[in-house]
Amino acid sequence: MMTPTLFTAEGRQLTLDARVGRGGEGEVFVVAGSPETLVKFYTLADVRSREAKVRRMIAADLAKTTSLIAFPIAVVRDRAGNFAGFTMRRVDKHQALHELYSPGARKAAFPRADYRFLIRAAANISRAVAAAHVADCVIGDVNHSGILVSDQATAALIDADSFQITEGSIHHLCKVGVPEYTPPELLGRRLDTVLRTQNHDAFGLAVVIFQLLWMGRHPFSGRYLSGDMPIEKAIAEFRFAYSERRSVGMQPPPAVPSLKSFPPSIGSAFETAFGPDGVQQRPTAKQWIALLSELEQGLRVCSSSALHHYPQSASECPWCKMERLLGIELFTTPAPNFTTPSAANAAAASGDLTALWRAIEAIQPPPNGPFTPSLHTPTLEPSAEAKAARNSKWKRQGLGTALLVVAIAIAVGFPSFWIAWLFVGALGFGQLFNTASAGGESIRKARDVELRWLQALDDWQKRCEGSEFLSVKASLAAVKSELEAIPAEVQRRTRAFEGNRRAQQLKLFLERFQIRRYKISGIGPSKLATLTSYGIDTAAEVIANRVLAVPGFGPVNSGPLLEWRRQLETRFVYNANPTPVDKAAEAAIKAELAQKSAELRRRLAIGAGELSNVAAAARQKSTTVDPTLQRLHEARTQALTDLKFLGLTLPPVRRPTPVAPLPTYHRPTYAQPHGKPRTNSVSCPMCGSPMIARTARRGRAPGRRFYGCSRFPSCRGTRPYP
Repeated sequence: MMTPTLFTAEGRQLTLDARVGRGGEGEVFVVAGSPETLVKFYTLADVRSREAKVRRMIAADLAKTTSLIAFPIAVVRDRAGNFAGFTMRRVDKHQALHELYSPGARKAAFPRADYRFLIRAAANISRAVAAAHVADCVIGDVNHSGILVSDQATAALIDADSFQITEGSIHHLCKVGVPEYTPPELLGRRLDTVLRTQNHDAFGLAVVIFQLLWMGRHPFSGRYLSGDMPIEKAIAEFRFAYSERRSVGMQPPPAVPSLKSFPPSIGSAFETAFGPDGVQQRPTAKQWIALLSELEQGLRVCSSSALHHYPQSASECPWCKMERLLGIELFTTPAPNFTTPSAANAAAASGDLTALWRAIEAIQPPPNGPFTPSLHTPTLEPSAEAKAARNSKWKRQGLGTALLVVAIAIAVGFPSFWIAWLFVGALGFGQLFNTASAGGESIRKARDVELRWLQALDDWQKRCEGSEFLSVKASLAAVKSELEAIPAEVQRRTRAFEGNRRAQQLKLFLERFQIRRYKISGIGPSKLATLTSYGIDTAAEVIANRVLAVPGFGPVNSGPLLEWRRQLETRFVYNANPTPVDKAAEAAIKAELAQKSAELRRRLAIGAGELSNVAAAARQKSTTVDPTLQRLHEARTQALTDLKFLGLTLPPVRRPTPVAPLPTYHRPTYAQPHGKPRTNSVSCPMCGSPMIARTARRGRAPGRRFYGCSRFPSCRGTRPYP
């Protein structure tokens, strides 16, 4: 079509530059000499049906009320002076919303976006919707194409000429709508006859926010337990697939977080927006602004990826889990930032391995003992408790003797009162021979002190002998072994990368083709939303088993989609020469392992001093008075003195079983992949590549061993270890 000839309301001809957009209603051109101004030229047969609404918006000066919406600014005419369209502000350096919420598209369109960016964009979209409502407009056709987002997460609304606006008793209606964003109460109705409300907008806004927070998943897309369930039907029946309040007969797509992973306020807002109660009142745009701002402030950073920010209410990072189970990368991994070692550590990092280990071997270990502690033995008197116990013993013996004499007298003088003398005699024997209670407490105390003394003596012996020294040296030997294995690790990882270059190039090639940009038989808006909800939005994810796992896709209707990928693969040309991306990846591998090598060398360099300090500390302990041992020795001496005073002996006390001390120093572990494959039979469940035994550095189980894919970070497949 030729560039139209258009004029301003004053009759001045407009010179049009490049066409920047085209849709079912018209075309959009840049005004020559004014790149910030656009012209929308209607190509509809009934152009006059748009005129009254556009003139009302211009008369109300809506373009001056907010910069978040591209409202009409002025009318433009054709040669005959008839209404032909309008001018509007150009929304520059913004991209369509689906370029952000879809992980595949986000890598190219928003490479620096992390999860905070998504929440901030959702809040800013809410601000734009709120601005439309403040201007007494109803958006009506809320959808992913009418919302643009910048690389600063700011948002703008376009297609404002489709908004609903009221002029007195006249309602200029919004006549269109996308089913996936249309509220249940409007589905199946003629939208060109329906008076929309801001509560209807609230449904579409909630869908948009959900798609941003859930990585492109549609809230009504999932697996229906009794057959196929198109998104439009699920919306009409209020089947919110993630609902925790109601049984909806649907399950969410795999690997996605549940509402419980988010604060209760967020879950409650979605339940209201997508449930039957929302027909009366859904969360407003202003309420979403507050909820999303609170959500962003309460995020925490994942220990495995700085790009993964997630709510504190989640038990684990949902994005790590999603990447692991789906084998995708939700956010673009930035180039590794390898810091230059400080001047103090530079020499240590470059030290010669042989010389470093020679310095460690030269340190003499402490003697193995056995050692005799240096202690001061005090001269002690029996304690007050012991004296009181002996007095009690004497009193019992005197009372017992007296009672026995009385019993004998009764037996001789009054033989018939045998019950009396037996009772008195029994009391006498009880008092005379029951002396255990008098010294029982002293024995218990002495036994307790003896146990503590033996345990402390055992601990002291270990500190004096070479066990800690050997532990530290063993950890340094492990560091040395790991350092010696670095060259082999560089070769192995480089070979693994080179062997996977073709597959990686093909993946990068296919990621450039987004499904929504192509007309594929059988893939309409609803099917497209379902595919996106199951993590399939580029040709790279179009794999037979993944597509067949999506509800509504079978061997027949998935054929055109799979054929589309096959056709794209025929256009792929493998570049055997390393590309800039390949070179950067190989350089990153070498730089990462060089940094690791420098850290290990630094550890060995300072290890000699640590080992020397441990040996010196052990020697010092064996020749100085230990305050804990001295205190227990004095308590033990007092307890034995008391027992001797009472004429008692301490029963044998078993020496506590020796427990090997925990090493003071540990070999460092690294979050990046390293080590050797434990067995050639372990392969990645995601891509089939060899797996490597690794150690978790942080997260829920630091120190835990697991298998990780050798292609990390491009593949994040894991398996349990061993």
